[in-house]
Amino acid sequence: MIVKGKSGPVNVELTYFEDDKYYRAEALDEKGQVLGYVTFGKHHYSPSGMWLFRIETLGSAQRNKGIGDALLSVAEYTTVLTRKNMLEGNFNPQNHPDENGQIDEKMDVRHFYEKRGFSIYKEDYDTLVGKTYMSKEDRDAVLEGIGSRITGYDVRHIEKENQM
Repeated sequence: MIVKGKSGPVNVELTYFEDDKYYRAEALDEKGQVLGYVTFGKHHYSPSGMWLFRIETLGSAQRNKGIGDALLSVAEYTTVLTRKNMLEGNFNPQNHPDENGQIDEKMDVRHFYEKRGFSIYKEDYDTLVGKTYMSKEDRDAVLEGIGSRITGYDVRHIEKENQM
């Protein structure tokens, strides 16, 4: 599928692993090399939600290339298409201090999630990132907003998952 990003189109390949009930979406360059990926799937504590296991952009694809946005958009779109009402995961920022003990604000992934409407919150001892799609308006915003940026989405795996 192709996701329209701020820096141009992003080629994303989505795979559903039926035995483990999770998805992996990979952003690929023109040579088929992986630029980044997101894994998400069955939420073990909330059957009406999806768990965001990991999102990562690799090497030169990091920061302001639209790769992370395209991957998170596919995760959100898939979450809504599978009739789940939440996408949630552990918040694990990779904000390591530099040699002076300072954290570069540009490297703060908190902004990445917040500008996409995700909340960052504490639950027991975990810090989580999450977004809900409880209302019809929330779901329609994803289907129309993100959906208008995606072409070539294959819904066959969605039909399999919705039968479970």
